[in-house]
Amino acid sequence: MPTLRVMTYNILYGGVGREQLIRDVVNAVRPDIGIFTEVTDADSFECIAEAVGPYRAGREGRHAREYPVIVSRWPIVQSALHGPPWATRKWVEATLEPFGGSPLTVHGVHLVPQPLWPFELWRRWEVRFLLKRLSAPTVAAHIVAGDFNALIGRDLQRREGAPVWVRAQSLLQGGRTPRWALKRLTDAGYVDCYRACNAEKEGFTVPAWDPSARIDYVFASRDLQPALRSSSTLEAIKSLDASRTAPSRSLAELLGWKAINSLGDHASDHLPVWADFEWP
Repeated sequence: MPTLRVMTYNILYGGVGREQLIRDVVNAVRPDIGIFTEVTDADSFECIAEAVGPYRAGREGRHAREYPVIVSRWPIVQSALHGPPWATRKWVEATLEPFGGSPLTVHGVHLVPQPLWPFELWRRWEVRFLLKRLSAPTVAAHIVAGDFNALIGRDLQRREGAPVWVRAQSLLQGGRTPRWALKRLTDAGYVDCYRACNAEKEGFTVPAWDPSARIDYVFASRDLQPALRSSSTLEAIKSLDASRTAPSRSLAELLGWKAINSLGDHASDHLPVWADFEWP
């Protein structure tokens, strides 16, 4: 049976000026389906998307920082935008038929950022509306992937590698980071693909130059678990190791007011994560 690879990757403010670095990362992973977040520049994304395939669904543009785009090797049979009541086009879903076989629906999501507990409550609220959409799938097999901006279960968080604003927020909370949002997904039966395949590995995805936390995930519906074969992050590809020194960024760049044309030898502030499935 063929192997289907599904990848999620946050390219940071559209990847403007870093297109070739991002494309190199995508070419190293070689996904069949890619879920990209922060696709804010259509021209820049064209170069990146070509490394996956010609078919896509989602919202692109300068106001789409939190809006994912799904790219596929295969034609997309059906697609839709959805989201919570305050952002009804924030997430994307696409149904396709990998290898011309059984259909699969892929959901691309990007939850609100920041580790403070009010934002975790907000993410938990977002997941509630996401689960409403997932509760009546038109296709049984489905994947939910993207940048969830949340920790899960007993995953480790290495605070010494975290950005200064993350460490500051952690101190405000007594060194604790709430983990409420994603519990709703796992309680509903969704499989955290990376953790299911890597019980002991950390799997950190941010920041790329000194990974300290795992906030990017590929979740699979329960019926896909028997087909799950492996899951990994870019950290496993030694040939793409880069400097662990945090790149210098202005306040305007950190806030998204100015394009980040260079992160040194890093493609993004996130690392991609992917999962492989044996497809019927």
